[in-house]
Amino acid sequence: MITLSQTLLIAAVAFLASVLGGVTGYGTGLLLPPVLIPLIGAEAVVPVIGLSALLTNAGRVAAWWPRLDRRLALRVVLAAAPGVVIGAALYSLLSGPRVMVLIGATLVALVPLRRWLMRRHGALGPGGVTLAAAGYGLLNGGTSGSGCCCCRSCWPRGWADRA
Repeated sequence: MITLSQTLLIAAVAFLASVLGGVTGYGTGLLLPPVLIPLIGAEAVVPVIGLSALLTNAGRVAAWWPRLDRRLALRVVLAAAPGVVIGAALYSLLSGPRVMVLIGATLVALVPLRRWLMRRHGALGPGGVTLAAAGYGLLNGGTSGSGCCCCRSCWPRGWADRA
């Protein structure tokens, strides 16, 4: 059972993570797992972060709806959806210690990966976007914190400015 003080801690960290996510575009999935794992267990973290991401990104879509490139968004969603299902299915096969290793390794690897992607300063064409979205879907379905890979250098030029 989670105590009132633990609930307040989760709420405070979630609020700070959401502010950081609003400013930087990512961060919630990186900051919440270290607080949530001791309280709810490693197995529950990815589904909880997944639900949080659904709510957060629904708000972003609503806020940016007039400027959203719907064709590109549809391509990304259709390419990522099968990977999300496969990633979630693979995640469900892991036990507690393996889940903790997966989450920890992902969180450690994603920060330098984001820095590397941002240094690329390139842009992907339609085929590259589809391939990147499929990989992102797989990563996102089975881990938390993978939103930091969805950055300006991963997508066509200007998409991050339009949507």
